Amino acid sequence: MTQLAKDYLQKIETYGKCHDAAMLSHCCKEAYQEYRNGRLSEEEYEKIYVLCMTYAYPR
Repeated sequence: MTQLAKDYLQKIETYGKCHDAAMLSHCCKEAYQEYRNGRLSEEEYEKIYVLCMTYAYPR
């Protein structure tokens, strides 16, 4: 896993624990752009996306 992906996961955990939905959305959109530009792999983006959705829509 790249450092970029680790940084995104760490930011998402921080925002998720603070229940900051706006920043979660922003991070998810940024990560998608990084994926589209080739800086994140599909696997890394999927992990980021799943973590965003887990915090955004808790059970």
